[in-house]
Amino acid sequence: MSILRLFLRLAHNPNHHVPSSEPLCRRRTTEPGYSIDTFPKATQEEFLREYRKQHPTQHANADSMRPDREDKYLPPPGYSDHLEHHRVFIEAVRSRKPVVEDPVFGFRAAGPALLSNISYFEQRMCKWDPKTMALA
Repeated sequence: MSILRLFLRLAHNPNHHVPSSEPLCRRRTTEPGYSIDTFPKATQEEFLREYRKQHPTQHANADSMRPDREDKYLPPPGYSDHLEHHRVFIEAVRSRKPVVEDPVFGFRAAGPALLSNISYFEQRMCKWDPKTMALA
């Protein structure tokens, strides 16, 4: 099957990947939140006294902010960002609707890397005007 035919088939079927049944991330354990603004002041103070007995105030330090594990975010099985990119593009061409990542978005995303290369290879500082999207 040719690449173009594969892209066209995927563009025709937007649900070509199977979502994963596993969660993408796990929540970190913290104290539960609360919303007590609608209660009378006396009830709020009583609630906070009881809440602080169960969940004493902890001040942030380096150890409390350090992650206790590594969170991994994985795409669903069979997902290909390369194929998805082309599927979205072909669908936009067919429907004549704009894509989220238009040329301006792409240029703004690639701009810092392009400026870094110019600065490095030409050994000079580059100034960027974000309004005109041109070197200043």
